Amino acid sequence: YLPQDDVTGLTGSDTVTECAYKGVARYLAVGGRDVAWYYPDPLPGMEALAGLVSFFTEHVDVTLDGVDV
Repeated sequence: YLPQDDVTGLTGSDTVTECAYKGVARYLAVGGRDVAWYYPDPLPGMEALAGLVSFFTEHVDVTLDGVDV
């Protein structure tokens, strides 16, 4: 998970899913393809996920400060 403020170049997607443990996830896309997700209002106990973005590693190559993650 990366801070949402550090993630650029993505657009909002219409995709929404729900996790019984984390809450409702919204998705971000590039070129119409979902590549990341975040929990705008995570469930109790998962508040640490608020404001963080996670990527589908099978869809993108993620580099953070010059290091592949």
